[in-house]
Amino acid sequence: MTPVYASTGSEAFNAWLDDIFGRIAVDTRDALGGAFHALVIGGGYGRGEGAAVPGEGGERPYNDFDFVLVVERKARGMMEALAPVQARYHAEAGVHVDYSRPLTVEDIRCWPHWLMWYDLLWGHRVVLGPEDVLTANAPARVWEAPPLTEATRLLLNRGAGLLWAWRVLRGAAASEEADFVPRNGHKCALALGDALLLAHGRYATAYAGRKEIFAGLASEAAAVGALGLEEAYGQALDYRLHPVACPGGVFDEARLGELARWWGAVLLLVEARRMGRHWDSVADYAAWRGIREREEHGGARLLRNVVRNAQEGRLSWVYPRERLYRQLPGLLGLTERPAADWASSNWAEAGTVFLRQWERYN
Repeated sequence: MTPVYASTGSEAFNAWLDDIFGRIAVDTRDALGGAFHALVIGGGYGRGEGAAVPGEGGERPYNDFDFVLVVERKARGMMEALAPVQARYHAEAGVHVDYSRPLTVEDIRCWPHWLMWYDLLWGHRVVLGPEDVLTANAPARVWEAPPLTEATRLLLNRGAGLLWAWRVLRGAAASEEADFVPRNGHKCALALGDALLLAHGRYATAYAGRKEIFAGLASEAAAVGALGLEEAYGQALDYRLHPVACPGGVFDEARLGELARWWGAVLLLVEARRMGRHWDSVADYAAWRGIREREEHGGARLLRNVVRNAQEGRLSWVYPRERLYRQLPGLLGLTERPAADWASSNWAEAGTVFLRQWERYN
């Protein structure tokens, strides 16, 4: 029986995905030789909820192919050896073929309790190699609901994506992807609901059923219901499965501004629940000098923080990502600043610096 990688795709399309994933796996193994251990497809296709879109000659993939590469041993030049495989199948499929950094089984056994590993455990398919390469080796804690810090990091990441989309919309950045703005807008809306689900212990990896879970949370938690996020969250889930449509209309300045205000409101709710403190406004949160990710500030990590700051010409023991939490609200127009500054070239330049730092510490 053909595995289902794309729930909205035909059986023929899923069979084509099964074939191309198999060929990618064989070519990956051949490129790495004896260092190869397993190749796992994650992301939407790994969960069976990837998207199929109309294209020349029939259905085509929409999502990138997100592979987790497991190796017997790490060696220099592995990614370079895989570059021809990526290029060959990008040309055939029309989407990026992405590999994780090479992982050993021992790496899997030491996975931190991150949302990305939780989602991967609950939604993946081994294309080539031991079927239980992840499930038999992942730490027991990773099967459990992620810590609340993951909700905060998710908001930072999708807020950065919202900023990037805004820059593209305003001409401060370029993108070759025609759907860059709506895709990142919907990703942000999805993250807003997911962060609240994480904060209330109701998050589930599968898209199916999440809309109903969030509606239940909104009806039971007054602060969540008052946000009025249910429609936008549902549209974002629909977009993940049917990306050709653009639920809710165009993503213009007004819509991105609404998303930014929601982002700020959700950030305050999540952080109040996580940290047991209250901020009167997003501006107050941005001005707060406290530590948000305490796990990045203990033991040997303090020395790492000092080194990383020194590389950027700063003298500080604080993990550089803390600056990003304080800077992003202003870049999204959520702090008290003159309207001229919000629309000026200073904003464009500051956004460039922010996203460069975000990519480094993401």
